[in-house]
Amino acid sequence: MKLVHPDLEGQILFDAQRPCEWIIESPDAFLKFSQELCSQAGGGEGRFVLSEEEEISLSKYAEIIVNPLNVDINDRKVLNKLYAELSELAFGEELYLETQKMLAGLQEYLLKLEHTSDYFLETDSEPDVTAVFKAAGVRLQNYADNFIENLCQYITMMASLMRKN
Repeated sequence: MKLVHPDLEGQILFDAQRPCEWIIESPDAFLKFSQELCSQAGGGEGRFVLSEEEEISLSKYAEIIVNPLNVDINDRKVLNKLYAELSELAFGEELYLETQKMLAGLQEYLLKLEHTSDYFLETDSEPDVTAVFKAAGVRLQNYADNFIENLCQYITMMASLMRKN
């Protein structure tokens, strides 16, 4: 994988075997490149080009860790991706019947709750399994005991769940 910028001589190479080290001595240049790189990684505009055989989206394949002390494996984008994968599993061949049974049981419970209460309630005809995950507080377990393990777990989740390189 290569990263190039028109203001840089040469290219920055990414290799799974060797870490990439990029030294910028000028504070002004560091700020300029850092802001542009972070903007592009967040989906904004910039002049960095990431390629592997052909150009690929920086925001789709890269995660920029600006503050390694503040990484969270359960941030909103990670949880949304987790819920999407879990939904696919829930409606897959192996768990489809159990998922339908659980959703039917939830609807039955809500109907009993309505009859017991003094209120007329309205629910969706088919509850969203993702909403069930959110309501149950489903999230990734953070097993890290220290800063390095936390950062490693975050990087692993970005690679496996978010497909970031």
